[in-house]
Amino acid sequence: MREIHGSIRDSQFREMKDLIEAHGLTPMFQVNETTMAFRCLLTGNTIISRGLKKTSKNETAKVKSIKDPSVIWFEEADEISAEDFRKADMSVRTTRGRLQILISYNTDIEETHWLRTDFHDQDRDDTFYCHTTYETNAKNLDSAYIRTLTTLQTVDPDYYRVYVLGLWGGKKVVAPFAHAFDRSTHVKPCSYSPTRPLYISMDFNIDPFAFIYYQFWRDTEGYHLHVFEEETILGGTVDEAINRIKNKYGQALHLLTIQGDYNGTNRSMVSPDKLSVYKTLQKGLRLQDRQFDLRPNPKHVNSRNDVNYFLRNFTDFRIDPKCLYLTRDFERVEINPDGSIRKSDRSQGNQRADHLDAARYMINGKDVQAWANIHRKTNNG
Repeated sequence: MREIHGSIRDSQFREMKDLIEAHGLTPMFQVNETTMAFRCLLTGNTIISRGLKKTSKNETAKVKSIKDPSVIWFEEADEISAEDFRKADMSVRTTRGRLQILISYNTDIEETHWLRTDFHDQDRDDTFYCHTTYETNAKNLDSAYIRTLTTLQTVDPDYYRVYVLGLWGGKKVVAPFAHAFDRSTHVKPCSYSPTRPLYISMDFNIDPFAFIYYQFWRDTEGYHLHVFEEETILGGTVDEAINRIKNKYGQALHLLTIQGDYNGTNRSMVSPDKLSVYKTLQKGLRLQDRQFDLRPNPKHVNSRNDVNYFLRNFTDFRIDPKCLYLTRDFERVEINPDGSIRKSDRSQGNQRADHLDAARYMINGKDVQAWANIHRKTNNG
């Protein structure tokens, strides 16, 4: 299996044919070039090819049910969704033969990717891990090729770490939205204080809802903005959002300000009585009108300027290390040539930008904008 059905022909299918030929087993196999399938004439066992999509244009493939598969090999598994993997995992259930799932992938994946959270961030006694590099196969590689790989250590150290040594790292970001973001500067431990004002900035999608919780205040040391928590509500409903906010911060609702996606002001069927999302939140949390700071969504180009101005100049902006999705979005989300945020393929983590959107609404809020106006006047005058 791979994400795109057609890509199997020049990868797994080609590899299988080469192995059969190399071991002199060609007379023992019936190969179907059209369906990319193999049948062993001695045992009757078969190897078949399946893709989750027909093409890279997200055209879903018609995958028929497979009767009692015993082994599934996912190549380039980082391109496959967690949901699709789990469906396949559930299909391996026959009592005839040894059951196994093989997963092969490169290490250029985000720390929030399901492969890392499901298989590397926790101990599993049902999994064997095999980490390989070019050194494992050095005897079969051309010396010039090996020199090229080792040269990358000084030419492009990040590329060398990921694609040569097989260490963790994301795909190279060419046109970052938040080019002023610096993990070493902006990602620091911070915590909620019940005596300070509480803010929640919200991005509403069909799935998921993405919230960031932060506190903004000014004291003798200057301005402070600490994002101490993030939330992702899969299959989100407004009632679920209300329940979570109440359970966590029910004692601080009088200090709460809500910001977010201005589209949430529209009448919506996600609300049982067809009120706007924010009206439903107001009713469910018993908030006052003054506790909502809702502004029209900024254009991506303008928002990018504001976000990077904030990141460069706001002295004490912190994101707690547990806010993995927000950190990922600041680091990985890119822009298109026209300056818009790249969001065309939501199967890619760096093209969702849900938590980045929540941060954009935060920076577009009246308090941060007031700080920015003061800062610009002070530094221009």
